[in-house]
Amino acid sequence: MKAAILSEFSAVKNVLLQQFVIYLVVGVFVGIGMGSATAMVACISAMAPILMVFTFAGYDSMNGWERFRATLPVSRDALVIGRYANVLLTSLATLVAAFVIALLLGQLVDVLPIDAETAQFISEEMRDPAMIVGGGLMGMCVMLLMTAVLQPFILRYGMTKAMRWVPAGLMLVFFIAVLILPQVIDAPAFLVDFIAWSENPDNLPLLVGGLTVLSLGIYCISCAAAMALYHKKEL
Repeated sequence: MKAAILSEFSAVKNVLLQQFVIYLVVGVFVGIGMGSATAMVACISAMAPILMVFTFAGYDSMNGWERFRATLPVSRDALVIGRYANVLLTSLATLVAAFVIALLLGQLVDVLPIDAETAQFISEEMRDPAMIVGGGLMGMCVMLLMTAVLQPFILRYGMTKAMRWVPAGLMLVFFIAVLILPQVIDAPAFLVDFIAWSENPDNLPLLVGGLTVLSLGIYCISCAAAMALYHKKEL
């Protein structure tokens, strides 16, 4: 298992350093543009999972890396778990880096080219670091859900086929859910109650914790599905 994780990481470690620079630049612009440290951390944290999935998928199709990886003395299950572990670990590392960037933004807010009202709002946000971390976790978890849908198909069929069919399927589901279902059935009462409940700031910790548990659970299910599909792939 350790060999699988390290082999995956060794292939993209140089790209990771480049991506952290991108996160820094994008994060600062988002933080200043939106006037919110929480939005900045959420944006950076949301970028990491999907970018890592595409980075790994790109390496799979380059220079025969996928076939070389299959010759390593590790099982196919370990290779899949290593891929999922690397995406999750780098996403968590990015969340930590985003929070550090937010701390720096809070320290430099008085000298940045922003108006006094925005500077005051960012300073007030920095007094509640849990809120900032919660925003980052929610951004990361939402994208982890997306990667949970994509990764089994990418590992089984490759990025080209997966990106051809999965987004089309998701758009069809979204179209049905948003445009057709409301015309057929009324919104369930529990959904209306949940929306009202989630808008209460006092319920934010429970909301973040619930989303985190749900995302990790679906991520693990996705990993199991990817292992089953990857066993059927001819390399």
